[in-house]
This record gives sequence, C-alpha cells and structure tokens, in this order.
Amino acid sequence: MYAITVRRFLAPFLATLPLALLGQLDHGWLVPLVMMAVAYPLLALDRIGEALQNPFATGKVNHLLLDALAATIERNLRALLDPASAGGVPPRICAAPDRAGV
Repeated sequence: MYAITVRRFLAPFLATLPLALLGQLDHGWLVPLVMMAVAYPLLALDRIGEALQNPFATGKVNHLLLDALAATIERNLRALLDPASAGGVPPRICAAPDRAGV
C-alpha cells in the first residue's frame, strides 16, 4: 500500500526533474548525470521499503527464516525448562562481559 503512495510522488518528480534541471544547469549534458545521481538512491530506497514490507514472505530470496528462528527459540526454551534433555548440562545464562575496561 505504501509503495504505491511513494511511487505516485516519485514517478512525477523524476519525470519533471529533467525539465527543471535544463533551466538550471549551464551544460545540458549534465542533466543525465544529475538524474542518475538523484534517481538511483530514490529508487533504491523504494526497493528497500518494498522488501521490508513483508520480511517473512517465503517467495523472496532474502526472506527471514521464521521456521528456523522459531525452532531455535523452542529448542532453547525446552533446554532451559528441562536441562536433563540438553545432555545434563544446563545452558549458560549470564550477562555479556563488561568491555568498558578493555
């Protein structure tokens, strides 16, 4: 939904920007270079926003492995609740070492 809204503003902006640049730049051959410098980051941000809309979609290559995360959490919780099932060694739970003195 938000991607469509962003594209509604991004497309006219990028379509009319060369017209504005023609009057501002002394050399017309700079317009394509400036357009690439402006359009690439804006379009890249649009793609990043699109990818972040649904991070758990399994149809995408860069999706988050929700099943693997859930299985790891379940295994860790079971080991905390029943240390005997983890081979008799309870998991070590402690705060991260203080690195202020390092």
